Amino acid sequence: MKPITGLVPSFSVVVAYATSWAITSVSERVFCCNKGWSYRFIHIGVGATCLLAVAVVIFVKETKFVDFMVEHWLGKVRKKKE
Repeated sequence: MKPITGLVPSFSVVVAYATSWAITSVSERVFCCNKGWSYRFIHIGVGATCLLAVAVVIFVKETKFVDFMVEHWLGKVRKKKE
């Protein structure tokens, strides 16, 4: 069961996902899509900021997962170069 428990995200990551979902839902209602391009760009900026925040939380809280992904990605890149 140990490998399966490694698939469960930490509470902080779940909260970051939920918060990001709530913020982008509100942003979609307020800024998108019938109000012009400037509001669409604001909505895209809000979404990008939420994505960055979730990525930072994952990077900080899920260090084993990040290390695993980097190790396997770099391994594949090295094999392609050879």
